[in-house]
Amino acid sequence: MQDNVKNIDLILKLTTSEFLDFCNQNLVPQLVPLEKQRILKSKTLKLFALCNKAGIFIMLILFFAALVFAIISRNNMNNELGLLSTKCSGLVLLTSVLLVYASGFMKSKKDSIEKEFKQNFYNKLLSFLGDFSYFEGEIDSWVYDALKQEVANLKLFSKNNIFYCDDLIKGVYNGLNVCIGDIKLEYKSTTSTSSTPDTVFSGVLVCCDSNKNFKSTTVIKKEEGALVNSLYAPDGLEKVKLEDPIFEESFEVYSNDQIEARYLLTTSFMERLLTAQKKLKTTVTCSFENGKMYIAINIDKNWFDVDIIQNSLTDLKTYQKILMDLITVLSVIEVLRIDEKTGM
Repeated sequence: MQDNVKNIDLILKLTTSEFLDFCNQNLVPQLVPLEKQRILKSKTLKLFALCNKAGIFIMLILFFAALVFAIISRNNMNNELGLLSTKCSGLVLLTSVLLVYASGFMKSKKDSIEKEFKQNFYNKLLSFLGDFSYFEGEIDSWVYDALKQEVANLKLFSKNNIFYCDDLIKGVYNGLNVCIGDIKLEYKSTTSTSSTPDTVFSGVLVCCDSNKNFKSTTVIKKEEGALVNSLYAPDGLEKVKLEDPIFEESFEVYSNDQIEARYLLTTSFMERLLTAQKKLKTTVTCSFENGKMYIAINIDKNWFDVDIIQNSLTDLKTYQKILMDLITVLSVIEVLRIDEKTGM
């Protein structure tokens, strides 16, 4: 399989003595002090996590007790049971406040170590795979703002007005400028009374150059049914009819240029997109917009992150996990052959 040769080479590279030497020289010695902090804080965090679980269990018992006492006192006019119900309700409220505080405390402790790890060491780690740089939200906010503005104008996603980006990596891969963001998009109606926004997308968005010249906008979205797609078709785009029944079972294609859309979506490209989706076992959608290609990998997990409680910062497996997330994303570029100038 020629599509995955470079990808396999990157995976094998993480098992070589070269990678071991790289980590022992550039990461492990400098991370020893932070690892000591992590060990101390992880003990506290594990204790808080245990107390958190116990608190939830106690709160549920108190809630059901308050409910039972309230029902009995109402039926039998028993004031003492009614008082017990009120006290249990108060304890439920107190427990919930303590749980919120504990959760906030745990998050702040985890975030402080994770932030220092990412700010000071991710660039070194990512450099092992090539010309990649990690951008931190608070320090490099302009990079995040630029991606937010770019995403806001994309036809690839349904209407959204809330943007989150946890991690952002930029670099060059196979000669292509690549931007990779672990993002979440939500939509909250300004007229709705509901306080919970709807999730539009959660996963990784890859923005990269395309070696095919085009001026139109073409969007390949997941098949959601004729009625749904007719209601939520991207503004200004028309459905493109393709001669591939297997592809059309999974995707709907929209474009403002039917001829250019068929030029971009050759039979081999459609086959590779189906392969990428099967390989990742999730929905992979994409679009050709603004002279670029955008790939959305819909997986709701923390990409490029480590579990600060469980994972040692001086363990090679921790570094391998982070780099494997990046390799997984790059594998989609390999499968789709975005870097090829012809035969897309």
